[in-house]
Parts: sequence; structure tokens; C-alpha cells
Amino acid sequence: MAYLSRHPSLVLLAVAACHAGSVAAIEVPPVEGPPSTLKAGEERHTKWLRNGRELVQISRLLDETTIERRESDGCITTRSNKDIYSPNLTWKNCNPGPWGSGNAEDMQIEGALWPLKVGNKVQYRFKTVNSMGQTNLSAYRTCEVTGTALAQAGGQEYPSYKTVCKDHNSTRTLYYAPSVARNVRTEQKMDRGGSTLFEFVEVLPAAAPSP
Repeated sequence: MAYLSRHPSLVLLAVAACHAGSVAAIEVPPVEGPPSTLKAGEERHTKWLRNGRELVQISRLLDETTIERRESDGCITTRSNKDIYSPNLTWKNCNPGPWGSGNAEDMQIEGALWPLKVGNKVQYRFKTVNSMGQTNLSAYRTCEVTGTALAQAGGQEYPSYKTVCKDHNSTRTLYYAPSVARNVRTEQKMDRGGSTLFEFVEVLPAAAPSP
């Protein structure tokens, strides 16, 4: 709770009766627009926990609008550099089976979450194609900022905006912390069973460039 003690304007509003060690409703500083992500030539190394297991993510710009993320388990994804809630544009080696690799096409966007405000909504509709050429013509994601929360991630607590995103195959609950300009906690539940918890741990020093 050190962050709160240094920021007396963040007043605790309510604590959920079934706190369960994860979130509690609070006030969060306003976020005026999408966070600045990577700059040209910058490479960012971050440490995460996936269901308690450490992984390292390396992010870099492919062009002005596209960011690539490589994870230490072999998964490689790309997405918009301007919208951290948008679906992946491509993914490779991210799960077993043909849908572990693929891409999204014909993205259509309605609404906006930024600036983050409780009640803001966005909807993405698109087509997905997997590594075997199979398609899903009715893929979608709908997201809504539903409240604020004190999110726990990597042993830290972050005043956060809570956003719920419903996909064609899962539901994600994400917690965006203005203090570190990122979603620090993501809870994903698959429609067919199974769940994954992602937690931000820290930004790592970037590796020195090869001579």
C-alpha cells in the first residue's frame, strides 16, 4: 500500500467482501490517452508470471503502427502499437494445434476505450486464419471499462482500471495501472474450460547490442 500512502488523493472507496487476494475497488488517476509504447529502435524486456511460472517478453517495433512481442516460451505475436486492447494481428507457436499460429484480417473497430473511463466500450470484428488455412469469419472482441481496482501482480499492488473483454472463444479481465502504463494483470477464462493468469513483474534492462 506504499503507493497509496505517497498519493493521498487516491482514496479507498470500497473493498470487496470476497477480496480473495486479488482486487479491491478504488479511485485511480485519470488517463488522458493511450500510453506511449515503443519508439523506433527501442527494445523492451519485461518479466511476467504465467500461472506462477516466469517468462520474459521482448517487445520491439516492426513499423510505426505494429509492435512485435517475443516470449521466452516461443510464442511470437504482433498487434497495434496504438491500442493495447486490440486483438493480435498475427501469432506463431502460441498453443498446440493449427490455431496456435495464425493471423487476423479485415479488422473493423467501433467505439473507443481511450481516454480510459468507466463505461467506455469498443468492439472489434475481424476474420481469423490459422496455420492450416482454416478460417473463422465471425471472430470478435468487445471490451468495456467496468470499474477500478487495486490489482495484485507479481507481489505488488497497483491502482488500476478494470476492463472486461469478451472474445469469440474466451473472456479476459484486464487491469491497467497508470503508474506503469500497462495492463499489470490479465485473467483469461476459455469458453471450453481452462484459465490463465498473467502478472507483470518488472521491466528488465535491455540486452546490450551485439558488436
